[in-house]
Amino acid sequence: MTPTPNANSSLGGARSGALALIYTTSLATVLIFTYLPRHFEALGLSGATIGLIFAARTLAQSVASPAWATFADRRDRLTSTTRGLLIAGVAAVATLPFVSAPGALLAVLVAYAVSAGCALPLIDALTLRAAGAEGFARLRAFGSAGFGLAALGAAALGLTHTHADIAALTPWALVIATLLTALATLGLPPGERERSRARPDWSMFGTLWRLPLVVIFAIAALHWASQMPYNLFLVFLCEERDFPAWSPGLAVGFGIAAEIGAFALAPRIFRRFAPLPLFALSIALTAGRWFISGTTLSLPVLLTVQLIHGVSYGVFYVAMMEILDRRVPPAVRATGQAALYLVIFGLGGALGAGLGGLLLDQTRASTTFLAAGWLELIALLGLLASWRWLHRAAE
Repeated sequence: MTPTPNANSSLGGARSGALALIYTTSLATVLIFTYLPRHFEALGLSGATIGLIFAARTLAQSVASPAWATFADRRDRLTSTTRGLLIAGVAAVATLPFVSAPGALLAVLVAYAVSAGCALPLIDALTLRAAGAEGFARLRAFGSAGFGLAALGAAALGLTHTHADIAALTPWALVIATLLTALATLGLPPGERERSRARPDWSMFGTLWRLPLVVIFAIAALHWASQMPYNLFLVFLCEERDFPAWSPGLAVGFGIAAEIGAFALAPRIFRRFAPLPLFALSIALTAGRWFISGTTLSLPVLLTVQLIHGVSYGVFYVAMMEILDRRVPPAVRATGQAALYLVIFGLGGALGAGLGGLLLDQTRASTTFLAAGWLELIALLGLLASWRWLHRAAE
């Protein structure tokens, strides 16, 4: 893949190191949110209530994220906006270890969602602006490493603690991870404004909502909705199967190892293959992953199948970045990132969390994984049905 014309020609060492550290600490929170639902259950919340809280968090983040991104794009204030959101997130989440009522937990997670939860699209935009899609894959791998280290830490705790013990630590872990991410932004340059750079006009924002890109985002949202049982209910699945307390962390660790490999190989992969076929491959393999996860009684099989996470998330995510990099003007890149988060991770995540929580109340955790597999097949059928049109439009 040749260097993208949308990237800046250089990426300073200070900015590169700061972005790597930001990804490392911010993506560690993903593992925390894997255990947080189990903590909420220990506080007495039902599966439906847990699903509702996480769906509300996702929807709130989806609404706020485009607003913050558009603000940052129009004022060319990506760095300062990112830093401000993370500082506000620290203030919001600092109360999480001290609350237990459903309404209070909802308020804390929504406040966190509309502040620190909106920072990652801006971080992605900073990285894409400075390094392009190829450099993005390399820096984003540090986020996978942070996630992996957190997973290995959880697995190590599982040697001497129960699932519930580990879950009880997650509120404090989220506070610490958010604080470290906010501190890491101090390593970024004081501002990235370029006086010679024209402010984007509103016509550029219209490119984000052209029909082909919207259809791709909608299919990707179904793909992401299917990830919610893994993101939220993996601990419940391991408890259902009587797997040891270290198994969820190790399962995530297997997945993250594959994800790091996918990000590392992304430049070579995208020199050979277009993003849309890789998107289709991701959906197909992920469907098999969920069907196997929902039916196997073998811990080695459950661990091994999580290696598909490298394709489920790593290849899928870089494919989305490549599509954005080709189709979205640099001047509205942060808004493009926010649009991706709004539709895919926001609406898709809310759909998966809400339906998963309802299913968890009615049946076993394994059933939520099987439902995710069927949802992936629906997404695959939608992609194949519109393949020729999307292929021409996306390329």
